[in-house]
Amino acid sequence: MAERLLIVEDEETLRSSLKRVFLREGYAIDTAEDAETALQLIKENIYDLIITDIILPNIDGIELLKLIKKLIPDQIVIVITAFASLETAVDALRSGAYDYIIKPIIHEEIKHVVKNALNQRALQRENIQLKRQIKRQYDFSKIVGEGIAMKRIIDEVRKIADARSNVLLLG
Repeated sequence: MAERLLIVEDEETLRSSLKRVFLREGYAIDTAEDAETALQLIKENIYDLIITDIILPNIDGIELLKLIKKLIPDQIVIVITAFASLETAVDALRSGAYDYIIKPIIHEEIKHVVKNALNQRALQRENIQLKRQIKRQYDFSKIVGEGIAMKRIIDEVRKIADARSNVLLLG
């Protein structure tokens, strides 16, 4: 299944240009011309990545980013702008943007950033899955013993389970 992107850009020419670029790369693409439309799409669909302009009608891109992060904290969002400043870059990154790209957009650059962001997301998901598997494998719930002393030992073992050194428990 193709990874799904949402492009939020009020300038129709750039919006359709980015859509064509990413369609050629094999992504499924939705577009929105403003933050309100984008929020509606986000509530109805799951996106692997969102690209948003900062300058949008009504709600700006930074505010949209903050709203997205409230709805979906781990959502990857890339911010683009023609009016770059240190202040907006810092604000975007502090608000949770994966990256900040300055217009004019170089297609190869944005394709590279999107690919890296999606790879990072895949690694994060794999990491979460592996942690769940390890937790199931080393679950203490099957240990026989309900006494207070046994519970204390299990609590101590949990605290030191990630240690890289040998541990000797006596009792």
